[in-house]
Amino acid sequence: MDQNFTKKEQIVGVFILSILVLSIATVLVIGLAKDWFQSYVTYYVMFKESYNLQENAPVKLYKADIGKVKKITPEEDKVRIKLVILQKHAKKIRTDSIATVESPTFIGSEYISIKPGKASSQIIEEGREIPSQEKKSIFDFIEEFQIGKIGKAIAGTAQDIAELAKNLREPVYNFQKIISRIEKDEELILSNVKLILGNIEKASKLAPKLMDQMQTNLSGIKDIEVDTHYSIKQIKNILKGVEENLNLLKVTLTNIEKSSYDVPKITKGATERINEARQVLEKLDNISQAVQKNFIIRNNLPEKPEPINIDAGLRK
Repeated sequence: MDQNFTKKEQIVGVFILSILVLSIATVLVIGLAKDWFQSYVTYYVMFKESYNLQENAPVKLYKADIGKVKKITPEEDKVRIKLVILQKHAKKIRTDSIATVESPTFIGSEYISIKPGKASSQIIEEGREIPSQEKKSIFDFIEEFQIGKIGKAIAGTAQDIAELAKNLREPVYNFQKIISRIEKDEELILSNVKLILGNIEKASKLAPKLMDQMQTNLSGIKDIEVDTHYSIKQIKNILKGVEENLNLLKVTLTNIEKSSYDVPKITKGATERINEARQVLEKLDNISQAVQKNFIIRNNLPEKPEPINIDAGLRK
């Protein structure tokens, strides 16, 4: 028997089917996002305590979610944790992999972090135990970073700084004393500086006069130099004349000596030679007077000897 649906019933049916399709699509999308339709591999991890781990806590590899905590079971002296990991990541779980409990911050939710093993290591089979490492506490971090040693070093540094400050007090005090003494002597220093500047000013005023006087002395020295050259030239000429007259005198004396053998002619020759000698002596006297008049020779002449008394006295 055919069933006839009204128009309203058809609309309601289509709406219900649409709701069902939408619901199924939503479930599929969420399931794919939550890996509901993925295959999982089971592993186990042993810790001394649970470290506040909760079921469904994430399991991460390279900070990315690869599974979750399925169950936490306390045993005699340890805690056994069941992990389910996506099958596509199971090949990265190897015999040298390390599982540890971490948290994003000190107050964040804990999760299990797995450090992958080397590619050359064997893959851990499903249902086996993954090697684990205990979670580090604050005291472990303190010991690792040697905060105690750092604190001691800081304390030692502070003590050294205090000792250095103590040693610097005396130099600083002496420096302050020097500054105060400089401030006290400032007026005296300024007065001395003013006195020095005044002397410099006086010297600068006298400088032109000294320069003029020096110029005058230089001019006089130049005149003396010219006179000296002229006097030396005169002396040379005088000495040349003396030499010529001496030669003439030698000739005259030679002639006198020769004429002494000639008795008949001695009177006449002697008279002539005496006249010639007188003329030569007069020339020598003139030359001597000319030399004595020169200012260079005049200053170097010896004093005249005192006359000797040759009077023998009255005869008795």
